[in-house]
Amino acid sequence: MAQAAGLCRQRFSARFTQEHGLTPRGVDREVVETLHRTHEGVDQDAEHILDQALRTSLADGWGGSMLATDISDILFGTPSPLQSRANLGVLRDDHVNIIVHGHEPTLSEMIVAAAQDPELIALAQQKGAKGINLAGICCTSNEILMRHGIPPAGNFLHQELAIITGSVEAMIVDVQCIMQALAPLAQRYHTKLITTSPKAKITGATHMQFNEHTAFDDAKAIVRLAIENYANRGQTSIPPISSPLVAGFSHEYLNYMQGGRFRGSFRPLNDDHVDADRLHARVELVLDDKCRSLALDSDRLGVDVIFRLSGSLIERFALDFTLQKAIIPFPTQHSPLSQ
Repeated sequence: MAQAAGLCRQRFSARFTQEHGLTPRGVDREVVETLHRTHEGVDQDAEHILDQALRTSLADGWGGSMLATDISDILFGTPSPLQSRANLGVLRDDHVNIIVHGHEPTLSEMIVAAAQDPELIALAQQKGAKGINLAGICCTSNEILMRHGIPPAGNFLHQELAIITGSVEAMIVDVQCIMQALAPLAQRYHTKLITTSPKAKITGATHMQFNEHTAFDDAKAIVRLAIENYANRGQTSIPPISSPLVAGFSHEYLNYMQGGRFRGSFRPLNDDHVDADRLHARVELVLDDKCRSLALDSDRLGVDVIFRLSGSLIERFALDFTLQKAIIPFPTQHSPLSQ
């Protein structure tokens, strides 16, 4: 594991990755090869597998995630700080409630636009609702939160609870993190589970394929179906709890915040804290907002790490402590399941 240990002491420069044979040969190629190597009877050397994992992580991070982030910012706008709220309490008893759930930002962005269409708002009012209330679950929730302030109704574990409130007219999904029990659960309530991706259909769900070439029209049709379903709503039980939050701190905004439009720079931070020897350590924790397990208390391990780090490091250093993706809380005792 000597090669892996060396990565902890050196930066991922192009020269370093080339010298150690870690330069990715392509995004998809590394992913497919990793799947092949970890199949039964193929790669059986831990260090060799770890080398491939590092190569794959570089391909995914720089060739996938970074490019996707930049392109999303170009298409939909760079996030900036804004206020919102989170938890099931963001659902409204007198509105048409629509939840977007998944991972593809093109879909969620168009649903946001369609939900603000005057024609559809008027239709919702004709059906007896005061308007259209949009909320998110899982990763796509973060996309529309940091750009539009759309409140997250919860994380991965909230998707069933949102339907159980009886107040959700439609849950719109695309790919990943969609529980297999969601379709049969929705059938016990009035909620329409709407699949949109050509890659993912669910038995028992309504499929309305989303096409980027007809994106807005497709989104309007989906929202219209949700509005028409408002008349089928029965008794509701929305937990009266939500938490305030501030989101949208992009790299570009932090740069702008320290120097303005024309003098944006990280120099003030470096001069005042790093170079002045006021900041001795920086800890960044990424608490995943979606892939939680029902077998454990929500965020128990992450919170335990936080307390251990804060107890030992803050006493010794001026610590810059950053929490990422921890804004979406776990259902509390106010959950409809506990009633």
